[in-house]
Amino acid sequence: MARNISIFLAFTYALSLGGHLYSGDELMTARVAEAVVERGELSVRPIEGFEDYARVRGADGRSYTWYGIGLSIVAVPFDAAGAALASLLPESGLAAFDAPRVLYYDRTDRREVIRSFAVTFVNPIVTAATCGLLAAVLVRLGLSRRRAAVAALAYGLTGVTWFYGKTFFSEPLGALCLVGALAALLAMRDAAAGGRPALPLAFLAGLAAGGAVLSRVANGAVLLPAAAAFAWESARLAGGAKAVASRIAAAAAGCAVPLLLLLAANAARFEDPFETGYSGVLGMFGSDFPEGLAGLLVSPGRGLLLYFPFVLLAVPGLVALARRDPPLALFCGGSAAALLLLYAPWAQWDGGWVFGPRFLVPVLPLLAVPAALFALAPAPPGSSARARTAAAAVLAFASFALAAQSIQVNCIDFHYALWRSVEDVESAVRWSWEWSPIARYWAFPVRDFLVMPRLAAGEGGAALAALAWTLVAGWVASAAWLVRRIARG
Repeated sequence: MARNISIFLAFTYALSLGGHLYSGDELMTARVAEAVVERGELSVRPIEGFEDYARVRGADGRSYTWYGIGLSIVAVPFDAAGAALASLLPESGLAAFDAPRVLYYDRTDRREVIRSFAVTFVNPIVTAATCGLLAAVLVRLGLSRRRAAVAALAYGLTGVTWFYGKTFFSEPLGALCLVGALAALLAMRDAAAGGRPALPLAFLAGLAAGGAVLSRVANGAVLLPAAAAFAWESARLAGGAKAVASRIAAAAAGCAVPLLLLLAANAARFEDPFETGYSGVLGMFGSDFPEGLAGLLVSPGRGLLLYFPFVLLAVPGLVALARRDPPLALFCGGSAAALLLLYAPWAQWDGGWVFGPRFLVPVLPLLAVPAALFALAPAPPGSSARARTAAAAVLAFASFALAAQSIQVNCIDFHYALWRSVEDVESAVRWSWEWSPIARYWAFPVRDFLVMPRLAAGEGGAALAALAWTLVAGWVASAAWLVRRIARG
């Protein structure tokens, strides 16, 4: 079932792509992949007209970004495919990519446009895999396959999940890594209980947790609660002190692999393994902590409770989970708390011109676990069980309605309109109900930025039309396949 969910959602996200890299963060991350493909280096081309954007000078005097390199590494084959595909696009085909009002790169540069288009397929696959893993985790925790599938689909079709699933931000990769770490932890538990080898799974759990840091250095905040949860779980499993120590050592070895890769990349860029490029902006920590905390939780522009309403079920779910499975509750709740406390004092806690709480995206699937268990776990028939299920259905409907708007409106064009309309843009982005996407997206007039309908109509040439229709056929087939699997339970 997990595979069916992943395939269906990958097609869903791909069909709703805008076709461009809309933010400077996305573009600079993609240009690292371009540098690897073109020159076997990590130095990047600055953004024309924004030469100082998100870059620092390396020890060799060249330009480097301060972003984690994990997403850029994953994007290397996609960028290479885009470079090859660019030659198949006729000059007239660029008309299919004309919709955005605001771009950071030249939309008449065929090679740049198609390479950017190609790397936007990374996060649809990453996010779809996250949803499939989430379903597998829920099955391991006792949900039926059908209920786990419903929960994973409800998570995958929320506004925040779907929005970031079609961007090129690094947060979805962090989410995949953290869910992968949780899945490996639970598999290790089952292996140890069944007398099967657990050390390879402990290694995978550490490898995935370290991968989250490779995707974004700030995700290192979750390593403490994750390590504590792993050690607690390991101590509860069968075997003596030697077995516990072996499992912890295996997890540490796994985590060390991506961390050493990050240190090597830092040394190559800055001649200092512990210099990430962020040292120049660390002074932005220490801002108004209560405002940042409130903003990340309830602000009209970025509040977690508004943009990811399933968190309303995650809170009682974590309380119930703490009684039943304390290490799991620590992993899920502790990781969410760690990122929340890290970003609350950050001056730019709103995440820029985005949709919802961007910086909390890596832990959203971890919050979906207790929420799903609370709403859908088997329970004696009664009003309480029915009320939880009904609440989950209402929140799922609200989340899907929000998603229907988040995929139709280009958030950069929306924020550009806001920037031209108000004086205090930062305050409006964060606290204005009038300019909140939750309210304003419904009436925003610009809804023509999705690229697949244009490609399917032939505006991008025969090769891209074939790609678009292949995606349509794949979506129809995967939807039918998934419905049959859910119907069979």
